[in-house]
Amino acid sequence: METIRVDLPSALVKAANLAEGNVSRETAQLLALELYREERVSLGRAAELCETPLAAFMDFAAQHGVPPLKYNLEDLEEERRSIDLLRGDRTSAAYSSSIHHRSTSPRNLPTTDKPS
Repeated sequence: METIRVDLPSALVKAANLAEGNVSRETAQLLALELYREERVSLGRAAELCETPLAAFMDFAAQHGVPPLKYNLEDLEEERRSIDLLRGDRTSAAYSSSIHHRSTSPRNLPTTDKPS
């Protein structure tokens, strides 16, 4: 991969607590991590850009407070629906759908209406 030289103020390097022998590597990892955090590149691409093995970059991200995997409730429900479709299991898909409906619907609040 083609490289470029960057001059950094020594005070910045010291403040960032970068190891003197690995400033280029650590700076590249931090820049790639920021690109990933801003969702400008994928996790794999970020690791590739800073020439770091994926597992090591995942550890690096976690050490810097950036979750290496972005997996939310919608992702889980989508995975569950896909599995259900592959298995032909409609019962579980209906259950998953009802959970999603309940989690996105307003709560049932008590009413003052008297039953007739």
